[in-house]
Amino acid sequence: GISMEMYLAHMIIFRAIEKARLLYIFGDIGIRGWFSYITVFLLVIVGLVLFIQAYKKAKIFFKNTVALYLDKKA
Repeated sequence: GISMEMYLAHMIIFRAIEKARLLYIFGDIGIRGWFSYITVFLLVIVGLVLFIQAYKKAKIFFKNTVALYLDKKA
């Protein structure tokens, strides 16, 4: 269902942030750890919104491309 797709999208974004070494951008102890946590949280939310928008545009693009192809073929 939709929950599995949302989980996978979150994990893709989180792993990209992790690979970019941004998890502990401000440190991992005390108040700096909380700033790092909040920063990563916001990056994941922003990344997820961008991912969803890109997915919607790609879906429309491919739908139109397939429809155009099928119209030419018929």
